[in-house]
Amino acid sequence: MPWRLFIFILLTTACSDKTELIGHWHCEFLDGGNAIHTIDFLENEVAVINLNNVHGAYRGRWNSNKQTLKGYGECGVFNLTYKLQGDSLLIKRPELGDTFVAKKCKQNCCDPKLEFFQSEQLDINLPHIEQENDNVLAFQAGDRFHSYIFLGRPTSIGYESCSLSPHLRLGDKLSTLQDIPLWLEQERIQHHEKIRPRLQCVLFFDSLTSYRVTFDILRVLKAVKIKSVLMAGRIRTSSKDTMSVGLISFHMDQLENLDSMNYRNLFQAQLKE
Repeated sequence: MPWRLFIFILLTTACSDKTELIGHWHCEFLDGGNAIHTIDFLENEVAVINLNNVHGAYRGRWNSNKQTLKGYGECGVFNLTYKLQGDSLLIKRPELGDTFVAKKCKQNCCDPKLEFFQSEQLDINLPHIEQENDNVLAFQAGDRFHSYIFLGRPTSIGYESCSLSPHLRLGDKLSTLQDIPLWLEQERIQHHEKIRPRLQCVLFFDSLTSYRVTFDILRVLKAVKIKSVLMAGRIRTSSKDTMSVGLISFHMDQLENLDSMNYRNLFQAQLKE
């Protein structure tokens, strides 16, 4: 084969592979952990990991010639090699020794709520925010001044059949009410003493969470000197491909005056104040 033809075929194949990579991919783990849920390959060889996740996205660079993706993360968690196999990517993390497969999302295959809460493995239907409201603050994923409390029904294998009741998740662990004080202290000591007063708890609770469960969690937070929390709701005007979240403030001095309402009704009452 003439060398010019060989180079032409090589370049054509590389360009084709590069074009095939560009887009939004869903990851399916074969073994190892699940810190990576989606990967977006952009045209300028920038990659975005977990684009729509509640904890924020990670950016990196991908190289079509070396078939690598170098991200920013501890212990090589986002340093990847990949190989295009048909409509799938076989991805490896050499430093962690695990392997997973990614499938390209081509059309109407994304669930924004699932991608947003995928790290938590909980099914959480936030109460809705129907229209613009001066009481609503914009949510910024990965805000370092926010500590997240999640409440919803588990979706991961091994938990679905345990209970129909909602599960509490503090950070990355399934927890109980008794775990809240220690968890809050651990959250605080990660920050400089001058920053700690600015830290706020954000509640991502399923809208049907009962009054008793909501009240018990708020009561524990008040007992450890939390003066207010931020309650998360889903903005109804979100596009079908994104999860847009707003926050409203709830002050603990209102706790004793609560009527027996579920979380959705409590949230809607706060919107009107």
